[in-house]
Amino acid sequence: MSDKSQPDDLASLFSGGQPQSEADRLISQAHLSHLEGDLDQAARLFCQAIALGRDEPGLLLDLSKVLVAQKRHGEAVERLRQALAGSPDHLQARSIHLALSRAYEAMGQDQLARQHYRAFQDALTSL
Repeated sequence: MSDKSQPDDLASLFSGGQPQSEADRLISQAHLSHLEGDLDQAARLFCQAIALGRDEPGLLLDLSKVLVAQKRHGEAVERLRQALAGSPDHLQARSIHLALSRAYEAMGQDQLARQHYRAFQDALTSL
């Protein structure tokens, strides 16, 4: 198998082998880039998928993880706040609050970090 075909084969794993829309293809490639450590490429691809209208909370959370890894905490917070506004399900909301807590902590905003950590803990107890 050539190196050229490997990303396509791996991308099909993310899609369950089903035909993909352009946004789905971008998202699959973004996940692969993230796994391979190419954070710049992953961020670009996630942003392209979002620009195509795929701005659901889970995707915004995935993008924020890349942004945090790049130490772009302010941008990650913006995307995470956008994700919270997008009516995430309970599990996503919990993950978003935890990610916000960590991003705010990295930015030295301890009060906001504690606020979101409490929201994360509250979500755990309301299961």
